[in-house]
Amino acid sequence: MDPNRQLNDTVVRQPRASELLPILMVNEVPRKSRWFVNHYVLFFSCFTFLAFIGGSLLTLPVSSNSGTITNFDVALFTATSAITITGLAVVSTSSYWSPFGQAIIFSLMLLGGISLISVTSFLLLSIGHNFHLFQRATPTRSLGSNNTTKLAYLTRNIAMTLCVLYFLGAAAIFWNMHLADTSEIKTSLWQSIFLSVSAFNNSGFSILPGISNNEVLNSIPSDKFLIGTLTILMIIGGLGWPVLVDFYHQRKFNRLSLNTKLVLTTSLFLWLIGTGIFLLAEYGNTLAGLNFLDKLWYSIFHSISGRTAGFHIVDFQSVQDFTKLTYPALMFIGGGSASMAGGIKINAFAVIIVAVISSLKGRRRPEAFGREVSRDQVSLALTLGFLGIVFVIAVMPILNITEPHVHFLDLLFETVSAFSTNGTSVGVSNTLSIVGKSIFILAMLVGRLGPIALALILIPRDNNVYQFMEERVTIG
Repeated sequence: MDPNRQLNDTVVRQPRASELLPILMVNEVPRKSRWFVNHYVLFFSCFTFLAFIGGSLLTLPVSSNSGTITNFDVALFTATSAITITGLAVVSTSSYWSPFGQAIIFSLMLLGGISLISVTSFLLLSIGHNFHLFQRATPTRSLGSNNTTKLAYLTRNIAMTLCVLYFLGAAAIFWNMHLADTSEIKTSLWQSIFLSVSAFNNSGFSILPGISNNEVLNSIPSDKFLIGTLTILMIIGGLGWPVLVDFYHQRKFNRLSLNTKLVLTTSLFLWLIGTGIFLLAEYGNTLAGLNFLDKLWYSIFHSISGRTAGFHIVDFQSVQDFTKLTYPALMFIGGGSASMAGGIKINAFAVIIVAVISSLKGRRRPEAFGREVSRDQVSLALTLGFLGIVFVIAVMPILNITEPHVHFLDLLFETVSAFSTNGTSVGVSNTLSIVGKSIFILAMLVGRLGPIALALILIPRDNNVYQFMEERVTIG
């Protein structure tokens, strides 16, 4: 003890020289996993390969009712539209293609739907979106680390569920059509199965006789049972596998995940908006001559179908310009993630809306239903929406040059329909040049497979061992 130290003296301790030296830490940069990237490239290649195979088969004389060879650009456009479950067509599906050609389109449409929802669901599950499967034991718990086995397990569950829903839809449609039509049972059964798969897959193809593609209901506008059946199938197919499974397990709204709540509430909001727009804009135009209840019923149907499937009762070539201007926005949003519908996905749109509302309320973190949404997901949603808009803006000048005979608003409507894999048509697709068809083929592939590529971005890839200084930017 220091003899000079007093009772009230303050002791100041200085660190040793060794303690002042910098501490060296070695940060191991995690290696990027190539599994997702490699399998996505394989998935994209398979889609493209199937489109070319289907297009080659559709060029055969046996595929057309006329028995002649079909131009490859027409066949490839139809095959791409089928494999991406879009529904746009340059020739009538019911009158131009033979039963063999229709079977090719049906196979592509079926295969594209099942494989798309399976791979998308698996990617979302693998990168941390914890939605339950129909069995409580998830693939991660029951199958270890074998990713291929996990995908096969998930695909089996999805395929079995979809087959049940296809069968129920086809049975309802067949019962209705067989009572109202005098066609043979074999013909009615084939048409019912085709229409059920097309409606659930949000595709928009139809082989009903005497009706051109995407005008599937023109001959039966008063058949509310058929319209209702198609509406239910489109809604279920457009919500997404995670939402369906979550709703199947929880059943009560307050127990649902934030993802499911956002999809359901935002879908309801958009259906109401779409119904109001169509009813007001087309009240004295394409809906003229109908009573108010029929006008309201048709507006509801077009609000649901116009955002996902592409079926329509009225002729969209005759709708008001206001309808042509607003409905591309609904198509651009599309349906739920891991669903049959296209677009930037309603999940991304809902996250953007949540961020905007939270910002207007002065909240630093976006929140909804008592849960916070991470800023990373807000950034990803904005990125997806921005890139979609950029793609449409980028191809529009080219199409405006190659298709000078098409009105700009009609061309914009059809381009968004192709990118959103919606299928609603104002009669532009069958007038496109070869360059225009090629751009639309690219738009359908990018619009269908692009969101899956963005899902890969959700995998953490920030391997930087440094961080820049934060600085404010003047806004407003």
